[in-house]
Amino acid sequence: MDSEGKPLHSWRTLLLPYLDQQDLYSSIDLSKPWDHEANAVARATPLDQYQCPSTLLEPGYTTYLGNVASGGCFGDGASCSIADIKDGTSCTAIVIEVGPRDAVHWMSPYDDDGRYFLAIDEEPKLAHESGCHCCLADGSGHFVSIETSTATRRHLMTIDGGEPLGEF
Repeated sequence: MDSEGKPLHSWRTLLLPYLDQQDLYSSIDLSKPWDHEANAVARATPLDQYQCPSTLLEPGYTTYLGNVASGGCFGDGASCSIADIKDGTSCTAIVIEVGPRDAVHWMSPYDDDGRYFLAIDEEPKLAHESGCHCCLADGSGHFVSIETSTATRRHLMTIDGGEPLGEF
């Protein structure tokens, strides 16, 4: 965070060493914002790891956004530990796929506060005709149908709401 509380970097940047991208990670000046001139070379580097194979995007962009909804894994600009996920890691979304028009640069610290995931049944331009993918906190990936209720999608976004989770 900078002095005004604005995030400098994305979780996607922080994962680079775990994606065999240590050299790219080391080239980033984490003390400066993601879009600062000092990070221009890294910013110009597209990463296949953040691209859905069936989505055509401008190089360097991604439709994979973190769950920053209030009460979510990265809610209110904070992170949580596995122990904080009282609803269970298999019942909590950590990364959500959005439509191509809502793509962000992979270094950008902008994510989903719920507005995209909760509206997948209304979104006319999803990358996948009948829903979207999400990654749960247990590391598993799931396809969430547009038929999945808004209540179930809302429950997937919280870490400790204690709500019963419907089919998805």
